[in-house]
Amino acid sequence: MELKIVQQVESFPHVGGMIEASGKFDIITEIAREIDRLRQSTQQTRDAMRKMEQDQESFAIHYHECTKTNGKCNE
Repeated sequence: MELKIVQQVESFPHVGGMIEASGKFDIITEIAREIDRLRQSTQQTRDAMRKMEQDQESFAIHYHECTKTNGKCNE
């Protein structure tokens, strides 16, 4: 359903930089803004997930190094 809405908005005829919509300008504009907002939000979420994955990998490496060092100290 969402993909259908996006496709409809993206294929809507543009005239002189304005959407010609026989009274539908406001709703089409609002949908386009919401799609842009959702794209930005999705990108921010994707970036945050990548950062968390990197942090998790870094933590795992440090944890194993620390465990290894503690094992050597206790020998």
